[in-house]
Amino acid sequence: MFSAHVDEYIAESLRREGHRDALSQNHCVAPGCEDTDCPFRCITCRDGRLFCCACIVSLHVACPTHVIQHWNSIYFDKVPLRELGLQYQVGHLTGEVCPHPQAAFGNRFTIIDTNGIHDVTLDFCSCMRRHSFALQLQGSWLFPATDTEPHTAITTAALEQFQMLTFMGKISAYEYYHSLVCLTNNTGIMAPSDNFDAFIRVVREWSFIRLLKRAGIGNEPGGWKAAKPGSCAIECLACPRPGVDIPEHVDPDGSNAWEDTLYVGMDANFRLERFNVLSEDKDPGLSKGLAYFVDTKMFHKHLKDFNNRIIQPPSSCSNHEVAKDLAASGVGGVVCTHHELKLPLCTVDLHVGEDVSLSSLQVEMDFDYLTAVRRFDGVLWIITSYNIACQWSINLEERINIYSDVM
Repeated sequence: MFSAHVDEYIAESLRREGHRDALSQNHCVAPGCEDTDCPFRCITCRDGRLFCCACIVSLHVACPTHVIQHWNSIYFDKVPLRELGLQYQVGHLTGEVCPHPQAAFGNRFTIIDTNGIHDVTLDFCSCMRRHSFALQLQGSWLFPATDTEPHTAITTAALEQFQMLTFMGKISAYEYYHSLVCLTNNTGIMAPSDNFDAFIRVVREWSFIRLLKRAGIGNEPGGWKAAKPGSCAIECLACPRPGVDIPEHVDPDGSNAWEDTLYVGMDANFRLERFNVLSEDKDPGLSKGLAYFVDTKMFHKHLKDFNNRIIQPPSSCSNHEVAKDLAASGVGGVVCTHHELKLPLCTVDLHVGEDVSLSSLQVEMDFDYLTAVRRFDGVLWIITSYNIACQWSINLEERINIYSDVM
């Protein structure tokens, strides 16, 4: 039982914070080194042996974020590898000497890793055939916070860990980042520099890169800007698609016609609000029309063209609140109701407020619905559920005829 070993575990924990078996060590344990001044050890490597300064640096030439401890004659305290003289080189294979190293801007570089936030001394490669500084960092599993003059990067290990924690634990970017701050220094006295804005920006960019990579966009000759609309979305494999999983021509009178019917559901969520940004240049969207959200420019053009042409009777069941200073007051979506998968290009931003009519909301949901289902051209039957179908279905055929010129 655990309680029978508590004293042993406490003793081992105290011993681990001291010299442990290295108490009798009289010189550096690195092969060929006889230096008797060996006060350093690496707890990230889980190695209790002691090394001299030169050897601990040479052993960590590719590991600048490892946590090094220094024996100060009383206890072990943390010391960054930067202060021990480690120069972390990117743009070359580990162990290669760059003939033309270039120090990072300000001669200080910040790396955010799974074990904390670290200031390192980093050198870029400035050889004639070098890659850009941003690509040099990515070659070392570091994602830069900016493309020009980067001085902050996040390890792919930290990005993957954060993504998994958001999926499984619903942890926010704020909580994850400030957990790393506490791992770095939990006293609050010597907190690292604030890189939270850089962190959330990199998370967006890295997630977008993974989206494109998993959709096979990296093999497209025209690059990601030539990708087809909705090509990054995950298709519902069980939904009927003529020529793919059902025949090109389906008998409408057949006994199994229901198997070839598309079942979709529509709904809106007015709690997913999005505030206005300063400008599209300062905060641009990335996956515009490539996955689940429709292309913004096409959507806005559709609203401009049809808002005044679609006149919907007043609704007696609408209780939408006025929304101010919002770029979107909610989202509308279309899903496969059989398998609960989002359809490609199935989501639009909604705009409800004192200057927006219900006819405009109708046009938005019409665009959402028709954009999602037109990918299933050839399907004979589409059964649609919507909790306000009593309102939405009024004049639906007439509206579709009006849209038919452009959709």
